[in-house]
Amino acid sequence: YFVQTKALALPIILLSIAVGLLVSAVSFANNIRDAFFDRQAGVTTMPVKMGAGRALFVFKVLVTAPYLLVALAVTLNVGLVPLLVTFFTVPGALGLTRKIGKGAQGFPALSERAAGQILPLQVIRQHQGFCLLMLVGCGLAALFLKLKLP
Repeated sequence: YFVQTKALALPIILLSIAVGLLVSAVSFANNIRDAFFDRQAGVTTMPVKMGAGRALFVFKVLVTAPYLLVALAVTLNVGLVPLLVTFFTVPGALGLTRKIGKGAQGFPALSERAAGQILPLQVIRQHQGFCLLMLVGCGLAALFLKLKLP
């Protein structure tokens, strides 16, 4: 955006952060999956340092916060309303948070659930769907702006 416009806009920054959070969720999901074995091997990753409960909370934030950021971006610039099409992927995000469950059982159970659900791959698919729909929304927003529709 900056390269094309030579300007920064808060809504665009929020949308960039939304995409970045989902990218981070992929790596974080991989670390959660391996946390039990990493801890045993003395490997220090963010989930290992945080503990199972906090790691699970951070994962859920990484997966769900992008939708809040899209809503905020649209609130700040109504021309971005077509980006709400990304909300079609909300069920997938909520499904990810339900599948991983609760972290109270610690890393053995959490890592086993993450591995059994193939969590990193599912987060990649979530990111892919979100980004594809964001591109569709950006295209529609650009089209509407070009047509100068109300």
